Amino acid sequence: MGSASAAFFATTTDGRVRFVGESSALTGYVVVDDVEGGGGGGHAGGSANAGAGRNRSNPPVDVTVVVAEEEKGDGERDGSMSRTATVVVVDATTTTTTTTTTAAAAADGRDERDERDERDERDERDDDETPSSTMTWGNHTVKATVSLRKNGSYGSLPRPASIGSLVTLAAGECGGGGNGGTTTTLFPGQGVMLARDVSSARREGCVVVARAHHRGKIGPVIKKKRSARGREYRFAFAEEKDAARAIGELCAGCGIEESQRGGQRRRLFVVVNPKSGKGEGIKIWETKAAWVLASAGFDFDAYVTRAAGEATTLARERFDASRYDGIVAVGGDGTVAEIFQGLNEREDAKETLGKVAIGIVAAGSGNALCKSIQQDADEPCDPVSCALTIARARTRALDSSVVRFLDSKTGEWSNSKQAHSLLSTSWGFFSDVDIESEKFRFLGGARFTLQAIVRIISRRTYSCEILYETTEEGEDHNAHFSQGSRGEPVPGRPGWRKIHGDILGLWALNVPWGTECTMAAPFAKFNDGSIDLVVVRPTGRKNMVKLLLAFDAGDHVHNRAVSYLKAKSFEVYPGKCSSTRSGGFIAVDGEVSAQRHDSKSSQAPYGPFRCDVRFAGCRVFAPAPPSAA
Repeated sequence: MGSASAAFFATTTDGRVRFVGESSALTGYVVVDDVEGGGGGGHAGGSANAGAGRNRSNPPVDVTVVVAEEEKGDGERDGSMSRTATVVVVDATTTTTTTTTTAAAAADGRDERDERDERDERDERDDDETPSSTMTWGNHTVKATVSLRKNGSYGSLPRPASIGSLVTLAAGECGGGGNGGTTTTLFPGQGVMLARDVSSARREGCVVVARAHHRGKIGPVIKKKRSARGREYRFAFAEEKDAARAIGELCAGCGIEESQRGGQRRRLFVVVNPKSGKGEGIKIWETKAAWVLASAGFDFDAYVTRAAGEATTLARERFDASRYDGIVAVGGDGTVAEIFQGLNEREDAKETLGKVAIGIVAAGSGNALCKSIQQDADEPCDPVSCALTIARARTRALDSSVVRFLDSKTGEWSNSKQAHSLLSTSWGFFSDVDIESEKFRFLGGARFTLQAIVRIISRRTYSCEILYETTEEGEDHNAHFSQGSRGEPVPGRPGWRKIHGDILGLWALNVPWGTECTMAAPFAKFNDGSIDLVVVRPTGRKNMVKLLLAFDAGDHVHNRAVSYLKAKSFEVYPGKCSSTRSGGFIAVDGEVSAQRHDSKSSQAPYGPFRCDVRFAGCRVFAPAPPSAA
């Protein structure tokens, strides 16, 4: 048994959690892989069923349990030994079905035979040593097989499969020595998990269960995306006190929040946008995110939107902060923007934003906010990895901003028309590309590149004045990193500077990524109280092409046509119209907040707007940095 001081789990320098305890403390160990494409639990409501808990097929499930076969010292097998493994399958309604499969090793006392007879008997013996029985679990057929290995050697554990991943070895019934004792040996490469891949951990009596979603490999190359197929590592301890200590070590090593150590299931409010990106929001939710979250211990109410702005209504009127642990957007940046706008329009907005985290499952064209959150911890931005981030329940503070327009009647910044932002505010070239590329939505993220080329060929310039105020830290940054002019001081407004004249566009970002493949603000931080301004002045088409290519890696900040500034507030006073008398959208988080009348005969100037940063304006689900995983 494990001693009081010896650890059961330890974290290595490469971020892996490994079982390091004495194998005698275990009575069973098994690894269980999911079948491709499961369904989770939970409830789907709203205008359409989001598909939570719905399986499209019921494939057979094979569960293989490896049991060591023991030999005597002279190589003769003990014909009286038998190995028994009990496979317990638990469905969503906690109904338990148990099957016991016993394998008896035949005595090895045969006379010499010719080669053919010996081979035939060996084949027959192998068949006898891998008995199996079949049971049903819900609509699935489960085939349980006991596989014997000579000399007590497991080699590599196979990959059993189970729909619910709720398969375990009954304590005390796996393995065993010649004296009937219960021992299980873990060999190198077993009992090892990458900490950041673990979505949840729980204890079931003497059994410790860790669930993970690994990134697969193609040879030595690790895939960028995770599979929705999960894997469970189940360690059956001899004593419950050892399991209680082991779960604490496992949670600490995996960086899982205290709330994930068991108890009441958590609940999420999910908004699915079926039109985001290439129109695969429902499919992504059903086949990937819902399965990951449900298997990690979450229940959820999922709603599918039917029209633009419905996510705002849901967040404002239907979301009950007292019932849910978070609100999740399955969509793109626009879906997140609608949800955040709705949360800010609530009467209890301050209280709600202070206690409820926002989660994002990437299903849009840009996915900039999601990419920024995931990339900050070197995590991929695929839907399964995003769901894993939510399942791990870590949160972090994120600045927000509020955009207001000047009231022409009162001369004050209007509080009645406000746009709340987590991602960005853009005007000119950047907003024109974003909004005018909607007609190419079927191309996914490539639509931005295509429309950017159109706008480079047919350039528009905008006349304006930009006033901004920065922080002390931002002033140091602007002095060292801005390649263009920082502007001139504004009389009567200490700390403010002004940039005026013609520009191609303005992009103000709260996070580093402007799209999933565009690092527009490489120095942006999540909660530094600043927003990063990218101002592009008129330049030739050749240099604009260079800029377009440089945006992918953030190298555009070194271009002579770019001013890269940090600000805590800024104001934009647009001129009468663009050089082509068209365009001129003001976009907040990718959604049109204001635009000119598109009449060619006359364009009435639209009013100035102001953006103010709110330090740590909300909390988002976010993966732990590699050093903290």
